[in-house]
Amino acid sequence: MEDTDAMLDEIEQYVRACVDNHTPMPAIELIGSKWLIRILFHLCRKSPRRFGELKRIIPSISNAALASSLHTLQTYGLITRTEYDELPLRVEYSITEAGVELMKLDHSIVRWEKTYCRDRQAPKAE
Repeated sequence: MEDTDAMLDEIEQYVRACVDNHTPMPAIELIGSKWLIRILFHLCRKSPRRFGELKRIIPSISNAALASSLHTLQTYGLITRTEYDELPLRVEYSITEAGVELMKLDHSIVRWEKTYCRDRQAPKAE
C-alpha cells in the first residue's frame, strides 16, 4: 500500500500542477487520440517512413489529420522529421526513444484491457 500511496501522491501533484498552470497533459492527449498512437505504432514497426507511405497504411486518415498528427508527435519529441535537400523534396519521419517508451505504455494498457475488460461490453448510449 505504501507504493500505491506514493504513486497516487505523485499523480496528484502532477495533475494539480498541470491544472494550476493550464499546461497540457500530453500522455492523456496522445493515448486518447484517434490517430497518434496508430501513427506511432507504424513508425515503431518500421522507421523511417514517408508521408505517402503512412497515408497508404492508414487510408482512413485525411491528409490534414495526418499532417497535424505528425506535427503534434514531432512537437512532443516522439518522432523526428528529416527533410532532404532534393527535388522533389523528400521528408521522412522516424520514431524516437521517447516514442518507443510511449508505445511500451500503450502495450501495458492493452495488456490491462485484455486482463480486466475482455468480458465487458461498452455501456449502451442513453
